[in-house]
Amino acid sequence: MNVVGKILVFLNLLFALVVAGFLVLDFSTRINWKARAEQLERDLRVARTNMDIHGSTLGDVNNAARKADEALEEAKTRLKDAEDLSKANEVKLNQLIQDEKNSHAKTILAMQESEASNKRLSEENKGLLATVQNRDSKILAQEKDITRFRNEAITNENEAKRVQSRVDQLLARNQELERTVASAKAGATAGSGGNVVQDPNRVNPPQAFVKGVIEKIDPQDRTLVQVSVGSDQGLGKNNTLEVYRVDPRPEYLGTIRIVESFHHKAIGRLMRAGGTARGPLKEGDIVASELKNN
Repeated sequence: MNVVGKILVFLNLLFALVVAGFLVLDFSTRINWKARAEQLERDLRVARTNMDIHGSTLGDVNNAARKADEALEEAKTRLKDAEDLSKANEVKLNQLIQDEKNSHAKTILAMQESEASNKRLSEENKGLLATVQNRDSKILAQEKDITRFRNEAITNENEAKRVQSRVDQLLARNQELERTVASAKAGATAGSGGNVVQDPNRVNPPQAFVKGVIEKIDPQDRTLVQVSVGSDQGLGKNNTLEVYRVDPRPEYLGTIRIVESFHHKAIGRLMRAGGTARGPLKEGDIVASELKNN
């Protein structure tokens, strides 16, 4: 029950008391005005006491109502403060939501850029992989070529050793034959004065012009040499080559006769010198089928 209801109840009670008083007064007046007057006076005192009590109650009610109003105002103030705080929090929350949206958008953009970068790096890696594979293929091919060249070099070296061994054998055999021929010539000259001996200095150049150098000289017999031309250029056994040098000055050194011919080289012996004052043959001296001005 609110304050207005309490006031109405109090007024109804007061009105009822007043009416009752008038009724009692009327009754007392009719029966015994004095007794009734005393009774009414007592009733009036009771009524006044009740009114005082009800007045006190009404004051308490008013105080309670006032306190309730004050509490209500305070509650309204707190509600307004709460609403203001709620609005401020809502603004902050909206700002946080907007910041989160912006951050999310930046994150998505960064992810897209990262995906694009990863895609670009993937394409670059594919290109690098292709380059590496191409390089590896070239390296394998080069390794195969190196292996082939090494095998060819070993084969050529073995062939060169074999040829050199054969040349050394032929040089030794040729020296033995030369000594045998010299002994036979000496015996034939002493035993048969009427026989004609072929000129050992007769020149016999090859049909085609050839030109090379002395590559090697026998250390025991300086007249026995190895030259850089052979049967592949038309040089055969018993062909003759002229020997000369141009440094430090032009000099004719004599003629050599081929005693054995190979594919790229030949073995020859110096059969006549260019003069009594000529020096010994040297590696690098020029040999040719004939002397030319070139």
